[in-house]
Amino acid sequence: MKAKELQEAADRRDMKSFYDSLKAVYGTRDAGTVAIRSQDGSTIITDRPGILSRWAEHFNIVINQISKFDN
Repeated sequence: MKAKELQEAADRRDMKSFYDSLKAVYGTRDAGTVAIRSQDGSTIITDRPGILSRWAEHFNIVINQISKFDN
């Protein structure tokens, strides 16, 4: 029955109904998180807030480097 609903939504190009039906069949996708090392490399961070904080720290360092081309 769901296969027919999926096919009909695809034929109508109704992507919202198509993906809603897919979610009903397969459930939501869990992207998960990948552990990351602290800046000094001594600790592995596994919690989502810690990982996001570490990435923010990383990009803050990368983006805010002094440019040698401006001198």
